[in-house]
Amino acid sequence: MEILIDTPQIQERLMTMAMEIDQFYSGAPYTVVPLLNGAMFFAVDLMRHLRGDFLVDSLAVSSYAGEHSTGEIRLRGDLKMPIKDQNLLVVDGVLDTGLTLTTVRKWLLERGARSVRSAVLVSKQVPRHPAAVGFVPDWVGFSLPNYFIVGCGMDADERYRALPYIARINDSDDDTN
Repeated sequence: MEILIDTPQIQERLMTMAMEIDQFYSGAPYTVVPLLNGAMFFAVDLMRHLRGDFLVDSLAVSSYAGEHSTGEIRLRGDLKMPIKDQNLLVVDGVLDTGLTLTTVRKWLLERGARSVRSAVLVSKQVPRHPAAVGFVPDWVGFSLPNYFIVGCGMDADERYRALPYIARINDSDDDTN
């Protein structure tokens, strides 16, 4: 495993992102919506730095099987709070093809959200899915090549989520014994 972004770098960037988000909402109420399971650690760390008037809900979404996207977005639940006329900040750990965030954003707007913004910890440098061409998240922590990464909520078959840094999985890390 190769550490790409260490814990102090992540925390420093999250403080800056939180200040930018606070400035954007400028006291207006909004709801932070982490996409589970991958965004849970990132979302908690980010929210600890936010000072604005926000609520928290979550949405369980999946598109991966092992290390590969299935190309299908599955919503595994619903939000607990009403979203009609609400400002939402969708938080995700990693943006690669953009299909998940594009699908979730469209779904939330169709359900009546006033606005849907997005924050991602890592944006991978990969071609976007045809349905997500042109999609750009509002806040990005870091940009990385198309590595398979873990840590800060991102996983390899549910392993490594709790790492406080972002690491690249190497072939030798595939040993699960």
